[in-house]
Amino acid sequence: MISANREVIRNASMCPGGEFDGTVYLARNGTTVPAGRVTVEVVDGRNRAVNSTATEYDGFYVISKIPLVKYRIRFFTATDERTEFEN
Repeated sequence: MISANREVIRNASMCPGGEFDGTVYLARNGTTVPAGRVTVEVVDGRNRAVNSTATEYDGFYVISKIPLVKYRIRFFTATDERTEFEN
């Protein structure tokens, strides 16, 4: 959940070679729309962002050069709380 009024739907996959991509959508009132300008961060075990990007207008993002270790992915906008999941 990114905020109280919007649900975030994440579609993501890890590709060989340390690349992560996917699409972020917002679900509101029974409709789903792409979520542009959402920050996506790769966070290491010390809670430090090791790489990040922002989603495109259509919600798509790609992050390359991800270390092949345990990490978390965080999603957030400039005004909303963060949501994350682990690999």
